Amino acid sequence: MSTLTNLKDSDTICPKCGADWDGGDILEKLRQEESNKKKTEEELIKSASLYGWTKSNKKRFSRRVGVIDWYGYDGISQYQCPDCLQKWDRWTGNPIKKVSFDFDDTLNTESVASFAKWCIEQGYEVWVVTTRLPDHEAPNASSNKDLWEIVESLGISFSCVIFMEMVPKFEFFKEKENQDFIFHLDNDPDEIAAIKLHCPSIEAVNHIERTDWKDYLIDYLS
Repeated sequence: MSTLTNLKDSDTICPKCGADWDGGDILEKLRQEESNKKKTEEELIKSASLYGWTKSNKKRFSRRVGVIDWYGYDGISQYQCPDCLQKWDRWTGNPIKKVSFDFDDTLNTESVASFAKWCIEQGYEVWVVTTRLPDHEAPNASSNKDLWEIVESLGISFSCVIFMEMVPKFEFFKEKENQDFIFHLDNDPDEIAAIKLHCPSIEAVNHIERTDWKDYLIDYLS
């Protein structure tokens, strides 16, 4: 597998796709906004100063996107390229490497849960993609109690849980922002076949049919 460049190696150019993140001089960009057309130069400079712009330090906007995990750290925890959609950890600068697990008969089994925990310890961002209904559409209030308990015990962010509402999972993975998942582990042969067909860049593995799935994925990640 290829290794993405650490974000700290470049703050203005995307390390993955090479996109230019320069958003332009802050004062000049504010001048161009229709809502600022009637402002005086003094007022524009005052507005620009709110972003840290001064005459001696003419700061520039960045196209790089700050990502907030509403269920985790209270603030920006990741940065994202607006073009290729790759994400990086805000503090380490390391690229976010995403892996996915089905829940029923997969993540709720001891062997898979243990492997998911190992993935987290290795720095991977673990997601749960399940065909279940979300809480507000589930048959009763406790329908997903077992899921949330396991997710919390493993340290998976609640924002990384996707309820497909009985829609095939490949529909989630085929979206541009989701095509960077490394693998998806499942027990449903139809889901696996559909992901392989529509999302070939994602390694879809059936842990029931492939008895060496754990060794295979550890090797695949190396």
